[in-house]
Amino acid sequence: MRDQARKGTLNFVRTRQERLRQYFGRAFEADLVIITLGLTETWFDCTTRLALAEIPSPRLLKQFACKVLTYPEWAAVIKSIYTILRKYGKPDLKIVITVSPVPLERTFSDQDVIVANMMSKSTLRSVAGAFAAVTNGVDYFPSLEAVMFSAPNLV
Repeated sequence: MRDQARKGTLNFVRTRQERLRQYFGRAFEADLVIITLGLTETWFDCTTRLALAEIPSPRLLKQFACKVLTYPEWAAVIKSIYTILRKYGKPDLKIVITVSPVPLERTFSDQDVIVANMMSKSTLRSVAGAFAAVTNGVDYFPSLEAVMFSAPNLV
């Protein structure tokens, strides 16, 4: 499957797109949706402005730009996801928002990776907590804190 992804055949892309649509469409049938925020560094296609969840292939890198999303931008993303889930999901849908404890391994910003990681996780934690505090049906789960403040040999 990875080989086909690298080749980027039209058939592979269409099949993958349909599988993803079906997979994520299941969120509208769920009683509970867990949203895990990972990183503030996001890759955007310079033409379409669509975002990627991971670094693009090196052969496609020229058509993408890396941007570190800010607190207001992430707040808008979360609000948009929430609005879509409320519009198309079950009326009694519960949402849990959390921040991934997995650290950055490298950064494409001009910061040291340790600083970039802390800024990223702090931004996402602040957005998640603030959104959960003022939004009915949304709870925050402290996965980031559970890992950060546990003994390293236990996590």
